[in-house]
Amino acid sequence: KEFIKEVLEGLNPPPEYFSSNVKLNKEGYESLDKILNRSINELTVIDFKKNVNVNGSLMLDVRSIEEFARAHIPGSIFIGLEGSFAPWVGEMLVDINTPILLVTSSKDMFEEAQIRLSRVGFDNVVGTLSGGVESWIKAGRDIETVKNISPTDFVQISRKNIIDVRKPSEYSIAKYADALNFPLSDLGMNLSRVSDDKSYVYCGSGYRSLIAISLLKSKGYHDVVNVEKGFGGISEVLIKW
Repeated sequence: KEFIKEVLEGLNPPPEYFSSNVKLNKEGYESLDKILNRSINELTVIDFKKNVNVNGSLMLDVRSIEEFARAHIPGSIFIGLEGSFAPWVGEMLVDINTPILLVTSSKDMFEEAQIRLSRVGFDNVVGTLSGGVESWIKAGRDIETVKNISPTDFVQISRKNIIDVRKPSEYSIAKYADALNFPLSDLGMNLSRVSDDKSYVYCGSGYRSLIAISLLKSKGYHDVVNVEKGFGGISEVLIKW
Protein backbone atom coordinates (compact mmCIF):
# COMPACT_ATOMS: atom_id res chain seq x y z
CA LYS A 1 0.00 0.00 0.00
CA GLU A 2 2.86 2.36 0.76
CA PHE A 3 4.47 1.58 -2.61
CA ILE A 4 1.18 2.19 -4.48
CA LYS A 5 0.72 5.49 -2.69
CA GLU A 6 4.22 6.65 -3.67
CA VAL A 7 3.76 5.62 -7.31
CA LEU A 8 0.35 7.25 -7.72
CA GLU A 9 0.96 10.41 -5.72
CA GLY A 10 0.87 13.54 -7.88
CA LEU A 11 -0.43 11.79 -10.99
CA ASN A 12 -3.24 13.50 -12.88
CA PRO A 13 -6.45 11.58 -13.63
CA PRO A 14 -6.15 9.60 -16.89
CA PRO A 15 -7.50 11.32 -20.03
CA GLU A 16 -11.14 10.45 -20.73
CA TYR A 17 -10.28 8.69 -24.00
CA PHE A 18 -8.26 6.07 -22.07
CA SER A 19 -11.39 4.14 -21.13
CA SER A 20 -12.44 4.01 -24.80
CA ASN A 21 -9.01 2.70 -25.74
CA VAL A 22 -9.27 -0.01 -23.08
CA LYS A 23 -12.61 -1.04 -24.59
CA LEU A 24 -11.06 -1.18 -28.07
CA ASN A 25 -8.16 -3.30 -26.82
CA LYS A 26 -10.58 -5.76 -25.22
CA GLU A 27 -13.11 -5.97 -28.06
CA GLY A 28 -10.80 -5.52 -31.03
CA TYR A 29 -10.52 -2.86 -33.72
CA GLU A 30 -10.34 -2.48 -37.48
CA SER A 31 -7.10 -2.95 -39.38
CA LEU A 32 -5.12 0.19 -40.13
CA ASP A 33 -5.23 -0.45 -43.89
CA LYS A 34 -9.02 -0.57 -43.85
CA ILE A 35 -9.21 2.65 -41.84
CA LEU A 36 -6.80 4.46 -44.17
CA ASN A 37 -8.59 3.34 -47.34
CA ARG A 38 -11.94 4.48 -45.97
CA SER A 39 -10.63 7.90 -45.04
CA ILE A 40 -8.89 8.90 -48.28
CA ASN A 41 -11.42 11.53 -49.26
CA GLU A 42 -10.20 14.79 -50.76
CA LEU A 43 -13.13 17.14 -50.36
CA THR A 44 -13.94 20.31 -52.25
CA VAL A 45 -14.40 23.51 -50.25
CA ILE A 46 -18.19 23.17 -50.60
CA ASP A 47 -18.26 19.54 -49.41
CA PHE A 48 -15.77 20.29 -46.64
CA LYS A 49 -17.95 23.12 -45.32
CA LYS A 50 -21.08 20.99 -45.67
CA ASN A 51 -19.53 18.30 -43.49
CA VAL A 52 -18.97 20.88 -40.78
CA ASN A 53 -22.39 22.51 -40.96
CA VAL A 54 -24.54 19.42 -41.53
CA ASN A 55 -22.62 16.54 -39.97
CA GLY A 56 -20.93 18.48 -37.18
CA SER A 57 -17.45 17.32 -38.19
CA LEU A 58 -14.53 18.85 -36.30
CA MET A 59 -11.87 20.65 -38.34
CA LEU A 60 -8.46 19.55 -37.08
CA ASP A 61 -5.50 21.54 -38.41
CA VAL A 62 -2.31 19.50 -38.07
CA ARG A 63 0.08 21.84 -39.89
CA SER A 64 2.99 23.68 -38.34
CA ILE A 65 2.66 26.43 -35.75
CA GLU A 66 3.79 29.00 -38.30
CA GLU A 67 1.32 27.88 -40.98
CA PHE A 68 -1.64 27.89 -38.61
CA ALA A 69 -0.74 31.31 -37.20
CA ARG A 70 -0.40 32.77 -40.70
CA ALA A 71 -3.79 31.56 -41.97
CA HIS A 72 -6.38 29.06 -40.78
CA ILE A 73 -10.05 28.24 -41.30
CA PRO A 74 -12.31 29.90 -38.72
CA GLY A 75 -13.41 27.41 -36.06
CA SER A 76 -10.63 24.91 -36.73
CA ILE A 77 -8.69 23.40 -33.85
CA PHE A 78 -4.90 23.31 -34.04
CA ILE A 79 -2.95 20.26 -32.85
CA GLY A 80 0.23 20.16 -34.89
CA LEU A 81 1.95 16.94 -35.87
CA GLU A 82 5.27 18.45 -34.84
CA GLY A 83 4.42 18.27 -31.13
CA SER A 84 2.87 15.69 -28.78
CA PHE A 85 0.09 15.17 -31.27
CA ALA A 86 -1.68 11.96 -30.23
CA PRO A 87 -1.84 12.66 -26.46
CA TRP A 88 -3.27 16.14 -27.04
CA VAL A 89 -5.81 14.81 -29.52
CA GLY A 90 -7.00 12.47 -26.78
CA GLU A 91 -7.06 15.26 -24.19
CA MET A 92 -8.81 17.85 -26.32
CA LEU A 93 -11.20 15.81 -28.47
CA VAL A 94 -12.05 13.16 -25.83
CA ASP A 95 -14.68 11.26 -27.88
CA ILE A 96 -12.97 8.77 -30.21
CA ASN A 97 -16.08 8.70 -32.41
CA THR A 98 -15.79 12.40 -33.26
CA PRO A 99 -15.98 12.85 -37.07
CA ILE A 100 -12.77 14.61 -38.07
CA LEU A 101 -11.89 16.71 -41.10
CA LEU A 102 -8.15 17.15 -41.45
CA VAL A 103 -6.48 20.33 -42.65
CA THR A 104 -3.02 19.49 -43.94
CA SER A 105 -0.43 20.87 -46.34
CA SER A 106 0.45 17.63 -48.14
CA LYS A 107 -0.76 14.09 -48.85
CA ASP A 108 2.04 12.67 -46.70
CA MET A 109 0.92 14.83 -43.77
CA PHE A 110 -2.65 13.61 -44.24
CA GLU A 111 -1.58 9.96 -44.12
CA GLU A 112 0.72 10.55 -41.13
CA ALA A 113 -2.10 12.25 -39.23
CA GLN A 114 -4.48 9.37 -39.98
CA ILE A 115 -1.99 6.80 -38.69
CA ARG A 116 -1.25 8.70 -35.50
CA LEU A 117 -4.93 9.35 -34.85
CA SER A 118 -5.71 5.67 -35.30
CA ARG A 119 -3.05 4.71 -32.76
CA VAL A 120 -5.14 6.36 -30.04
CA GLY A 121 -8.48 5.10 -31.34
CA PHE A 122 -9.64 8.10 -33.41
CA ASP A 123 -10.64 6.26 -36.59
CA ASN A 124 -13.50 8.45 -37.79
CA VAL A 125 -11.57 10.65 -40.22
CA VAL A 126 -14.05 11.87 -42.84
CA GLY A 127 -11.45 13.31 -45.21
CA THR A 128 -9.29 16.31 -45.90
CA LEU A 129 -9.67 19.62 -47.70
CA SER A 130 -8.34 19.22 -51.22
CA GLY A 131 -5.68 21.83 -51.85
CA GLY A 132 -5.54 22.77 -48.17
CA VAL A 133 -6.01 26.29 -46.88
CA GLU A 134 -4.86 27.69 -50.23
CA SER A 135 -7.97 26.29 -51.94
CA TRP A 136 -10.10 27.78 -49.15
CA ILE A 137 -8.59 31.19 -49.82
CA LYS A 138 -8.96 30.87 -53.60
CA ALA A 139 -12.65 30.09 -53.09
CA GLY A 140 -13.04 33.47 -51.41
CA ARG A 141 -13.68 32.08 -47.95
CA ASP A 142 -12.74 33.97 -44.80
CA ILE A 143 -9.58 33.06 -42.93
CA GLU A 144 -8.25 33.97 -39.51
CA THR A 145 -4.76 34.59 -38.17
CA VAL A 146 -3.12 34.36 -34.75
CA LYS A 147 -1.72 37.46 -33.12
CA ASN A 148 1.82 36.79 -31.89
CA ILE A 149 4.07 38.76 -29.59
CA SER A 150 7.76 38.15 -28.97
CA PRO A 151 8.94 37.42 -25.41
CA THR A 152 10.96 40.67 -25.46
CA ASP A 153 7.96 42.81 -26.41
CA PHE A 154 5.74 40.92 -23.98
CA VAL A 155 7.81 41.70 -20.90
CA GLN A 156 8.10 45.38 -21.87
CA ILE A 157 4.46 46.27 -22.37
CA SER A 158 1.74 46.96 -19.83
CA ARG A 159 -0.58 43.97 -19.85
CA LYS A 160 -3.12 42.05 -17.84
CA ASN A 161 -5.18 38.90 -18.36
CA ILE A 162 -2.22 36.53 -18.71
CA ILE A 163 -3.09 32.86 -19.12
CA ASP A 164 -0.56 30.13 -18.37
CA VAL A 165 -1.71 26.83 -19.93
CA ARG A 166 1.13 24.69 -18.57
CA LYS A 167 0.63 21.86 -16.10
CA PRO A 168 0.12 22.81 -12.43
CA SER A 169 3.49 21.21 -11.64
CA GLU A 170 5.24 23.55 -14.10
CA TYR A 171 3.28 26.56 -12.85
CA SER A 172 4.16 25.82 -9.21
CA ILE A 173 7.88 25.89 -9.98
CA ALA A 174 7.88 29.24 -11.77
CA LYS A 175 5.32 31.54 -13.36
CA TYR A 176 5.22 34.99 -14.90
CA ALA A 177 3.86 37.88 -12.82
CA ASP A 178 0.10 37.57 -12.24
CA ALA A 179 -0.54 34.82 -14.78
CA LEU A 180 -3.53 32.60 -14.09
CA ASN A 181 -3.02 28.88 -14.50
CA PHE A 182 -5.61 27.25 -16.76
CA PRO A 183 -3.94 23.94 -17.75
CA LEU A 184 -4.64 23.15 -21.39
CA SER A 185 -6.38 19.89 -20.55
CA ASP A 186 -8.82 21.83 -18.31
CA LEU A 187 -9.17 24.99 -20.40
CA GLY A 188 -12.62 24.06 -21.67
CA MET A 189 -13.90 23.99 -18.09
CA ASN A 190 -12.47 27.44 -17.35
CA LEU A 191 -13.84 29.40 -20.31
CA SER A 192 -16.16 31.40 -18.05
CA ARG A 193 -13.07 32.75 -16.27
CA VAL A 194 -11.42 33.98 -19.48
CA SER A 195 -11.72 37.75 -19.91
CA ASP A 196 -13.48 39.24 -22.93
CA ASP A 197 -10.68 41.83 -23.03
CA LYS A 198 -7.31 41.14 -24.62
CA SER A 199 -5.58 38.11 -23.10
CA TYR A 200 -2.02 36.85 -23.49
CA VAL A 201 -1.46 33.09 -23.59
CA TYR A 202 1.78 31.22 -23.00
CA CYS A 203 2.89 27.63 -22.34
CA GLY A 204 6.37 26.16 -22.11
CA SER A 205 7.60 26.63 -25.68
CA GLY A 206 4.69 27.82 -27.85
CA TYR A 207 2.97 24.59 -28.94
CA ARG A 208 0.30 24.20 -26.26
CA SER A 209 -0.50 27.92 -26.27
CA LEU A 210 -1.49 27.73 -29.93
CA ILE A 211 -3.77 24.78 -29.21
CA ALA A 212 -5.31 26.85 -26.43
CA ILE A 213 -5.76 29.87 -28.67
CA SER A 214 -7.42 27.80 -31.39
CA LEU A 215 -9.88 26.49 -28.78
CA LEU A 216 -10.54 29.98 -27.41
CA LYS A 217 -11.09 31.41 -30.90
CA SER A 218 -13.49 28.58 -31.75
CA LYS A 219 -15.49 29.55 -28.64
CA GLY A 220 -15.68 33.23 -29.59
CA TYR A 221 -12.64 34.63 -27.75
CA HIS A 222 -10.84 36.40 -30.59
CA ASP A 223 -8.80 39.03 -28.75
CA VAL A 224 -6.10 36.58 -27.66
CA VAL A 225 -2.37 36.91 -28.25
CA ASN A 226 0.16 34.09 -28.38
CA VAL A 227 3.47 34.65 -26.58
CA GLU A 228 6.04 33.14 -28.91
CA LYS A 229 8.48 30.58 -27.42
CA GLY A 230 6.38 30.49 -24.24
CA PHE A 231 7.75 30.64 -20.73
CA GLY A 232 11.10 29.41 -21.97
CA GLY A 233 11.42 32.46 -24.18
CA ILE A 234 10.22 34.78 -21.42
CA SER A 235 12.78 33.32 -19.00
CA GLU A 236 15.62 33.83 -21.49
CA VAL A 237 14.71 37.50 -21.84
CA LEU A 238 14.50 38.04 -18.08
CA ILE A 239 17.85 36.28 -17.49
CA LYS A 240 19.57 38.54 -20.04
CA TRP A 241 18.19 41.57 -18.22
